[in-house]
Amino acid sequence: MRKIKYGYICLHFLLLIVLFPLSAFSEQPVVIIEADVLNVRSEPWGTRVGRVYYGQQFKVMEHKDEWGLITFEPGKNGWISLDYAVPYKASSPSVSIQDYCSELNREFDNISWKDIRCRPDEWKSGGASVKGRPLLYREYNGKGPSTTLLFCSVHSDESTSYHCFRLNNLLHEKPELLKNRLIIVPLLNPDGFLLDHKTRINANGIDLNRNLPSSDWQRLAIHAWVNQYNSDPRRNPGPAPNSEPENRFLIDLIIKYQPDKIISIHSPLNFLDLDFLEQPSDDQNLKQVSRKAVSLATEISENSKFHYRNYNTFPGSLGRYGDELRIPIFTLELPDENPALAESYYERLEDSMVHSFNVILDELKNGGGNGKEKLKKTNKNLSLAEPAENAEKN
Repeated sequence: MRKIKYGYICLHFLLLIVLFPLSAFSEQPVVIIEADVLNVRSEPWGTRVGRVYYGQQFKVMEHKDEWGLITFEPGKNGWISLDYAVPYKASSPSVSIQDYCSELNREFDNISWKDIRCRPDEWKSGGASVKGRPLLYREYNGKGPSTTLLFCSVHSDESTSYHCFRLNNLLHEKPELLKNRLIIVPLLNPDGFLLDHKTRINANGIDLNRNLPSSDWQRLAIHAWVNQYNSDPRRNPGPAPNSEPENRFLIDLIIKYQPDKIISIHSPLNFLDLDFLEQPSDDQNLKQVSRKAVSLATEISENSKFHYRNYNTFPGSLGRYGDELRIPIFTLELPDENPALAESYYERLEDSMVHSFNVILDELKNGGGNGKEKLKKTNKNLSLAEPAENAEKN
């Protein structure tokens, strides 16, 4: 009897693995919601405690028949019917990391970035781009409790991958500079980068920073694209939220590593923006993290002389999506897209970036002042030109 029961349990487990394969990073299955709106319940067939939306991606922590337990909001767990979700498994690259690095190094030489190299042995692949190129990442394991996710080249016409590769060079040579864990994604949109004329969009013609599955994507993303941007192809949010493999890779990283903060480098609006707690919250811990995040943003601004301002987020953007995850998003907008200027901007940023990786937001001293007042003082003291009011954050 015991052998029969044991065999049944093993068979059931194998079926779960087949139906819900492990993601590239997570030790538990990850699924993507396929219903427009899906109720989250207190238990299988229990009362509704929340909702999730099409395209959103979750780790399934426990199974009961056709039900799965997920974290649907920070600190809140509930059960969803897996009949309305599909398993996520990252596709395997058709291009090897070695061949991809060779492609990148040739392009670095073409644009005179001869002080950075892509070395295959330093990177891992977490999936494939639309055209089968590996989506690279690297994990630095500092001993501290904090985790930062840094990524570049969401829009590959913005010459920001230089900064991630150059920071990787520095930390590879001097790992002792890091006190905490850092995850680097040096080039989120490789297909757009490896073109004669680099593009903001990926190989499917989608703006990755309008395609993330914020809860308002279905309601607002297409409407905003058509009515605010006159269906500009460079800002196409895609046919559905989280339709692009590059974004599914990025979310898979977030699910695995649960970063305390995310830093994304863009250009050319010439400021530093912090997105966090756009919606009011009564959670005192979140308010405290928000104040400390503002303190870190002002420190980066003061040290690197990048103007700090609070800017809007957009449906499907990382800022909007990160706010829902309650993760502070630091978006650094460089002043110019010209690749010839990348080195000078990096020199301005290096110390501030390393400092930001080592900051633990829960331990950062607020300096006794109000974060917004400190921001006003910082902005008053900086002499950099204010971006145009109608400029759109990337």
